[in-house]
Amino acid sequence: MELDLQAQIVMWERNDARITDMNRIILLPESRLFTRDCSTACFLYVIRGGAQIRLDGQFYATKPYMLLHVCKNVRVELIVTEPPFEFYLLHYGYVNHAGRVDQVETTEEQQPISDVCYACQPRHAIRLHHLLQDINELWDARTPINLLKLKALFFQFVYELLSQLNEQNFLLVPPDRVAQTVQYLDMNYMKPIRLDELADVAGYSTSHLSLLFKERTGLSLVEFLIRKRISSAKELLVSTGMTIKDVAEQVGYKDVYYFSRLFRKHAGDSPMQYRTLHQKKTHSWNNPSVAIESSIVPSSSSLYNDDIENHYHL
Repeated sequence: MELDLQAQIVMWERNDARITDMNRIILLPESRLFTRDCSTACFLYVIRGGAQIRLDGQFYATKPYMLLHVCKNVRVELIVTEPPFEFYLLHYGYVNHAGRVDQVETTEEQQPISDVCYACQPRHAIRLHHLLQDINELWDARTPINLLKLKALFFQFVYELLSQLNEQNFLLVPPDRVAQTVQYLDMNYMKPIRLDELADVAGYSTSHLSLLFKERTGLSLVEFLIRKRISSAKELLVSTGMTIKDVAEQVGYKDVYYFSRLFRKHAGDSPMQYRTLHQKKTHSWNNPSVAIESSIVPSSSSLYNDDIENHYHL
């Protein structure tokens, strides 16, 4: 969803709002996942560390001093990539004439502020940082006079953000289209997938997405998909009693003979040989009377280097 900055400035000027919650959150190495359903809109400001954040179907790779606006009724899904990850999460709502926190007044031509998710890297982030520090301290010591000051600080924060974006000609941080494509492949690898379908998901042409994906991952889209399917097939062969044909269909291949040839090429064994070998290893590992040499199996995230004819239909 596109954001009209000037319309948002007018919207903020015409509507009242107040803070509904304020948190300073630190995610340590052992706490790499964070999710929160936001019933009101909020600002997420990164203090330190890095993470992949998913907002409303879009992925963003964060870095310190980056600020994201989260829409009302949107889930924040966060995976820490550089711990510790520390951030402020400021929730706010609009105040109607009865004094209740409610949705912003809007015309059919305007978007409510809370219905727009975006990310930006403010040029003078330290000013926003100091305002959020003050807001966080006052939020922990709320009194009638402090609540009044909180309201003033919040609008000062909004003014500082919008004025900086206005001066920067509204330079937003674009979503991470490669991460979005990877997530789509992770969820749909077992289905027929077309390159133009992936391009539509990412919002790029097929050629641009293919080039960008290769630069970021070291793999072509086809290579990544094959590795994902073979990795999933390995898990099914060892952990289930499914037939080879059923495994092939489960990971996206209707032709079991083609799947078997592809599997041997990437795994070094036929599907049946792989199942027999690795089920024996699993049994031996669980049997203290048998000593075996341990092995390291690459995770599905390290899906690299393969070659296959780049068919338009994957």
